[in-house]
Amino acid sequence: MWLAIGTMLVAPLVAMQVTPEVSWTPSDFAVAAALLIVLGLACELVARSPLTFTYKALSAIVLVAVAATLWAQGAVGVF
Repeated sequence: MWLAIGTMLVAPLVAMQVTPEVSWTPSDFAVAAALLIVLGLACELVARSPLTFTYKALSAIVLVAVAATLWAQGAVGVF
């Protein structure tokens, strides 16, 4: 999971070298890293909890949906 987070942060860095359409600032990387790390820690906490598989799956879906909503809001201002 942590390798996936690193890959998600490297992707925009590589895209910035290829196309001028992607232009992230250091603060963009910091916010994205913070969001992904918090999401990863929350998913880790849910996975280690004594909940049933159904509750764990639903919790993970809710966490990812919240993170995706925050990401979309930060990217283009959905709300």
